[in-house]
Amino acid sequence: MIPSYFGWISAQLVALGLTLHLLLPVSTETGIIIGALLVMAYTLLGGMWSISVTDFFHNIILIAGLSFLAYLLWAKVPDFNQLIASQPKHFFRAIPVENTWKDWLVYGAAWMTIGLGSIPQQDIFQRVMSAKNEKVAAKASIAAGGMYLTIALLPLFIAFIGVRLYPSLLAEDDLLIPTLVMKFTPRAMQVLFLGALLSALLSTTSGAILAPASVLGENILKPLLRQPSDKTVLLFIRISVVLVTMACIIMAIERQNIFELVGEASAFSLVSLFIPLNAGLWYKKTTPFGSHLSMILGLAFWGYFHFINPSEIPAVWYGLMAGLVGLLFGNLIKTKPA
Repeated sequence: MIPSYFGWISAQLVALGLTLHLLLPVSTETGIIIGALLVMAYTLLGGMWSISVTDFFHNIILIAGLSFLAYLLWAKVPDFNQLIASQPKHFFRAIPVENTWKDWLVYGAAWMTIGLGSIPQQDIFQRVMSAKNEKVAAKASIAAGGMYLTIALLPLFIAFIGVRLYPSLLAEDDLLIPTLVMKFTPRAMQVLFLGALLSALLSTTSGAILAPASVLGENILKPLLRQPSDKTVLLFIRISVVLVTMACIIMAIERQNIFELVGEASAFSLVSLFIPLNAGLWYKKTTPFGSHLSMILGLAFWGYFHFINPSEIPAVWYGLMAGLVGLLFGNLIKTKPA
């Protein structure tokens, strides 16, 4: 779980660096370092409480900014139906154009990577376990899923209209929406939107840094010590926050590809954690050995076919199949339940 967060955190730091580069006379690399140190500071000071409070306000600002920008762009389109009708064939198609098994495997892998790969993540457990009771946790999770499917469409809507009104923006696709805001909206809109963007990035990065740091402190370091005090455990978690941040700064500066970093982070957790997590929840005969073997084989096969020997079939399929075989084989060898 810990290394699966490194790609996600690094992607957020790259986005922070690009945004600061757009706003300030600094390089992207300098922006990454500034953003990372800022996030690390308030994560160390506030922990989960700071993340919960800032998440709440940041997302309100973000939704307001995106909604306002979407309205401004929509008002610039004289005939929206004509704009939709003018798009290339298959532009709005939601399933593969070619009905081949390879295309469907690629399509399924794309859905699973984000959809299922995000489930066994500690930042989700953070919020669920921080809720007042199980009813609040369940309702909040369902509401968040609904927002994921609706509010997340706003950036797609903005980009869809923006690149057709201003085709030159395609040359700056890493910062398409921020560039659109800076060039074609009033100063008040720029402040609102870019403030919302920075707020969302800071909030997301803070929660992502705290997640692996908490696992490292609570689940790895704490069991190695003999009855440590809460202060000692907290100190280890804070040290872990610093170590995770430093590692992700290096990774972000070296890679600087948001799409690849996010995809690899979700695929990492999908192939190594999703199968043993669900087996532990729903399959009574699951054993520790089977779970461990599933994690190792799933990650090994995914890593081989993703980095060393890529193929037309997405690597997550090899990882999932290897993880399932490892789980079943391990359960047969070690029959003692977890």
